[in-house]
Amino acid sequence: MEQSTLNLNDSRRARTLFILYLTGFTTMLGIGIITPVLPIYAQMIGATGFWIGAIFSVFALSRTIFMPFVGRLSDAGGRRKFILLGLAGYAFFSALYVPADNVLILTIVRFFSRNGSSDGLSHRQCLCRGYGAGR
Repeated sequence: MEQSTLNLNDSRRARTLFILYLTGFTTMLGIGIITPVLPIYAQMIGATGFWIGAIFSVFALSRTIFMPFVGRLSDAGGRRKFILLGLAGYAFFSALYVPADNVLILTIVRFFSRNGSSDGLSHRQCLCRGYGAGR
């Protein structure tokens, strides 16, 4: 059996998949760091149990509201643009966790930070599926 060497297309595909996996890892790492600390931070600024539940619930609510529209837009405009916009938005809204000094602002920041993290994640999954299948 011959050992095949990577041609330019295979090398480019491997590099693209690596970048997609790295951005996905970075996003999930950020979520994994924020999630355990967020209830403690919310209690420090005066959140009750209801508000802590709301802070976590708006993350899923935001996905339910925005995902169908963002999915249609990314199909028409290209997923790479949405991955970059998602990463930039996630970085921006993640930085806004720090100055959030009341529960309502923290809930709003959490609502919008979901768009960057999860939208980018679903677009990365679509691109990985395409590159992995050899398209």
